[in-house]
Amino acid sequence: NKNVLKSTFIEIPLLIDINTHKNPSNSMHISFGVIGAYKLGSRLKQKYTIEGKDYKDVSKGHYHLNPLQAYLTARIGFGDMMIFANYGLLETFDSKRTPQNYPFTIGIQWLFD
Repeated sequence: NKNVLKSTFIEIPLLIDINTHKNPSNSMHISFGVIGAYKLGSRLKQKYTIEGKDYKDVSKGHYHLNPLQAYLTARIGFGDMMIFANYGLLETFDSKRTPQNYPFTIGIQWLFD
């Protein structure tokens, strides 16, 4: 019925940040750079039904995820809010075992002092 693969990474960003004002809450922000990431762990959670009985399994493993990741990133915003986009430079999974896949992420980021 349900399969969920979760992975935990530690990320180290290297960004160039441009601000239009000394006060960050009144400033327009533009950032770009790279983000490096290292996988700390991953797990698979499965929920299924056999003959009317519900089961849930959770198992930790490698799941052919690449342990290192690198992303190009760009961010633009005003005040405490930014819009960002990340593009993966390395494949998410081992290319010998799965189809090629390069992650792309977009989102909104709030900055807190």
